[in-house]
Amino acid sequence: MTATATSVPATALRVLIVDDHPVVAEGWEWITRGRLDCQVVAAATPSQGWRAWRREAPDVIVVDLTMGEARHAGLRLIERLRAAGAMLPILVFTMHRSPIVARRALQAG
Repeated sequence: MTATATSVPATALRVLIVDDHPVVAEGWEWITRGRLDCQVVAAATPSQGWRAWRREAPDVIVVDLTMGEARHAGLRLIERLRAAGAMLPILVFTMHRSPIVARRALQAG
């Protein structure tokens, strides 16, 4: 789900959602529609997220820590992004309640 260049103002916030549940990206678009100039790009896997980051140059990334069977795929994506020099804000979504998981996400960047 990507807005076209003609329908999104140049000043729009570019948000990359990396989550294997399409409802997350759909929800973000629904919540921001009419309230915020926002372009949402969705990626269902960490590898798709990596490619979208390189292609789309988002302003912020929203990452799910667990995708499919890969328990900490989102953490590895965050580490990879930071190692490549990505300094943009990353918001983490997770179902995990453990403070250890939160600490690992913070340590990843």
